[in-house]
Amino acid sequence: MEWWKADIFKEQDYSIIMDINQIQSMRLKLHLTQKQLASLAQVSQSFIAKVEAGTIDPNYSKTVKVMSVLIKQNKELSLKAKDIMKKRIISVEPQKKISYAIELMKKNEISQLPVINNGLPVGIISESTLLHIIAKHKNPKNLLIQDVMEHSPPVVSGETPYQVLAQLLEEYPIILINCSGECKGVVTKRDIIEHVLT
Repeated sequence: MEWWKADIFKEQDYSIIMDINQIQSMRLKLHLTQKQLASLAQVSQSFIAKVEAGTIDPNYSKTVKVMSVLIKQNKELSLKAKDIMKKRIISVEPQKKISYAIELMKKNEISQLPVINNGLPVGIISESTLLHIIAKHKNPKNLLIQDVMEHSPPVVSGETPYQVLAQLLEEYPIILINCSGECKGVVTKRDIIEHVLT
């Protein structure tokens, strides 16, 4: 069997066996034009057209580029909340003082904390919340989190696609991930950016 008929390409932890005849069907599945695929793979559009038409004996290095792009695009398309989430949820209880939340945020270098009571999310406290409190109270450190927390962030399934997470994160600072009835992880804007754009 020739190398281009079946070859294994790896992109980080993702591997796939791809037949060169799959290039067109995979491109269409990913909603890419020949021009877009050519641009991403840094090859000419005519190369893509000729490969798809079967009128060219493709160059190995160019084909690796094209297939690697398709693999990467497919991986991004299939990313779900469970693949992106951080499994360690740093949270506070509503009965704690604001001073405790401030120390926790400072220690972990984060800008918001979900407020969780008996395993259930009941609110969120963020830097924005704290600034609002500082403007209104003379001595905010003694206030309780339950008195100042904002509404709970969204809770979504671990199967939620990353595109939905990105849309929610335009409105909320964090998203909690529910797996089997329990909060098992958290996703922030940084998590989405790091997984999709790097």
